[in-house]
Amino acid sequence: ATPMDADRFAEVVPGATARYVDFVAAAPDGFVVTDAAGKVLAANPAFLDMLNCRSENLPDNFFTLLDSGDEDVQAITSAFQAISRGRQPFPPQKVRLKGPGVRPVWGGIILSPIRNNKKTVQFVVAMVENITTEHQSALELAEMRRRLLESGEAERLRLAQELHDGPMQDL
Repeated sequence: ATPMDADRFAEVVPGATARYVDFVAAAPDGFVVTDAAGKVLAANPAFLDMLNCRSENLPDNFFTLLDSGDEDVQAITSAFQAISRGRQPFPPQKVRLKGPGVRPVWGGIILSPIRNNKKTVQFVVAMVENITTEHQSALELAEMRRRLLESGEAERLRLAQELHDGPMQDL
């Protein structure tokens, strides 16, 4: 894949306005442009930074970046295929991405088609927001809730035992 500076994006996506090209190249979220089959054509610097990867190390196929369980990969693959066949964009999907030799990154992905003059999908743009921190926080919160429920149950049992063995025995 090639780094997505303004000139490269304009080359990959004919007809893109200069304002749109500048926006994508400088966006804080990751953008990846693929053909309708998923071949990576260009990625903006934010996406490359997110995966801690240089453009020459980025895989040619978008789907090789997916590092989630089969269910998540299947959802993204199905959404991608539907969009490349002309369906409207899907709601954001949560998926784990893995670049070459780096730790996985959780991303919220929105896939959008870019159509040619004949209204067929020529490119798919994936906008990727790094949600690793939010994902990790949600996991930690769930673990804390589980521990709280466990400790509450243990305290209930302790109090029941204390009441049973103490004042209730005296009666």
